[in-house]
Amino acid sequence: MSGNAGPTVGQFDRVKKLKPMKKNSAMTFAEIHKLCNEVKNVELTLDERKCTIQFRRLTAAERQKLECITDEVMPPIIKGITPEQDRIEYTNSEFIKKKRISNAKARALAIYWCVPELRAMKPDLKEYDAIMDFVQSSFPEAVLVILEQSVSGSGITTAEMVNFTSSSGSPES
Repeated sequence: MSGNAGPTVGQFDRVKKLKPMKKNSAMTFAEIHKLCNEVKNVELTLDERKCTIQFRRLTAAERQKLECITDEVMPPIIKGITPEQDRIEYTNSEFIKKKRISNAKARALAIYWCVPELRAMKPDLKEYDAIMDFVQSSFPEAVLVILEQSVSGSGITTAEMVNFTSSSGSPES
């Protein structure tokens, strides 16, 4: 046999054993709004200890503010003889430094806004630089990455795209 022989019988057996997705009844707008804004938990292990941190997801308005922070840092342009010969200098060390700081600031703000316990520790912080310093000094990098992924996630799954065994994600359909 050559190349791709296709799925094995064992793979089909495993697909059959998957629990069918529950078909939820349609939700009202108010229920969807409540679900989008509820506090969730992220669980992680730090130094062999299980930890739970509560968070909520970023709103579209908050995400837009963060994008403005990261978008205001622009790389310099190296002028050519004609405008067509101009090129962007992404390797400029000053640009790289400013871009890293703006990304760190945006991440810190997202975490500060969306992690209630962290914000409660210093609720009066208003200056973005002070928030960045506070958040970055509160956790190691690995925890910040997990928190950033949690607050930035949409929570939306695309079961029909992933579960190709049926159109509704359930073998009974």
